[in-house]
Amino acid sequence: MAGLYVFDLVKEGDVAALKELVSKQGKDVVCQTDRYGQSTLHIAVETGKLEVVRYLLVLGHPDPNVTDRNGWTPLMVRIPRLAY
Repeated sequence: MAGLYVFDLVKEGDVAALKELVSKQGKDVVCQTDRYGQSTLHIAVETGKLEVVRYLLVLGHPDPNVTDRNGWTPLMVRIPRLAY
């Protein structure tokens, strides 16, 4: 259940709830990937949830260089959107 829930919190930008979840379940709870191999950091970057991005980067989980199934890092996911 935490798997889907953590991605919902990221998409909503709910940093307070993410912090609470991490305090109860540990840092690994934010290191999960979705069916496309995207991490919580990929999703936070892609949806523009900057406070979540900051929290995850300070937390140090997941690794900011992690790649999804297409070989894209979180930064690479966002770059095409900056061109518009």
